[in-house]
Amino acid sequence: MMHLACMLEQRDYTLILDKSGSMREQDVGGGQSRWQAVQESTLALARHCEQFDPDGLTVYLFSTDFRRYDNVTSDRVAALFAENEPGGYTNLAGVLQDAFDNTSRGRRRARRSPWVN
Repeated sequence: MMHLACMLEQRDYTLILDKSGSMREQDVGGGQSRWQAVQESTLALARHCEQFDPDGLTVYLFSTDFRRYDNVTSDRVAALFAENEPGGYTNLAGVLQDAFDNTSRGRRRARRSPWVN
């Protein structure tokens, strides 16, 4: 179990969340919208990941366009969802390309720069 904890600690976590118009649908248990359900799940995941990634998650919200939010901790999740409303269509290609490019740049940077204590 100790080995698993070490593996989880040396990661940056990224969420890619749909905020297209379909997220307004209220088809989740208890009459919740998909958007509300995703907000609750994101908050729970952010709280859990803070144990391993204290500088926060990278969160992408996408629909027609996308926006990246860096260093999202559990105390920022509510504000992130409050300033965004579902709308537009599902355009996944652009956000996936940016997330891939951003991750690749981080890996190259980590290989070049040694850890300094």
